[in-house]
Amino acid sequence: MFTGLSIVDCFDLKKEKWSSIKCTFEGPGEFPVADKWVDFTTQTANGKLYVFGGTWKKSQLGCNVLLELDIRKQKWRLLSGTSMPTQDDLSPGPRRYTSSWVDKKQESLFILYGEADRQGAMIHAQLNADANGFGYDDFWSWNFKEKKWTRQKIHGNSPCARSEMGTTYVSLFSIQSSRVS
Repeated sequence: MFTGLSIVDCFDLKKEKWSSIKCTFEGPGEFPVADKWVDFTTQTANGKLYVFGGTWKKSQLGCNVLLELDIRKQKWRLLSGTSMPTQDDLSPGPRRYTSSWVDKKQESLFILYGEADRQGAMIHAQLNADANGFGYDDFWSWNFKEKKWTRQKIHGNSPCARSEMGTTYVSLFSIQSSRVS
């Protein structure tokens, strides 16, 4: 369980007990957020935990940081973005409450929509503040091998932009059953 710090909390299903794992961070610099970090999205793929976006006291608007935790090695790595509210054209904008999933082949992480909390930024006198929040209507993918973001196109009748949503990705598979007599 990621709580916003480099330490990860774990629950042992066999022993039914919680423990914490102190993980290291492979720079440059220090772990991107040194305080309570919330409203991010997480996914696991290929033995790694991925964390994207969210807010913290120095970035109420949101951030576009993408972190990877190698669970076996217990090492964090910064893949993209920053924990501060900055924007560029090559990655998703700073946000919270985004939806995410990993494809069936575990080749890409996808993020959809989310919100820039401009009112939160205004309350804390931070950059890009406004009385109204901004709901993103974009769709991005991060390719694990290429280590880059690609802005995707939504085809067909797309859902309305939204935040504070849930996502469940279900891979289609064949279910075999047998009769028990």
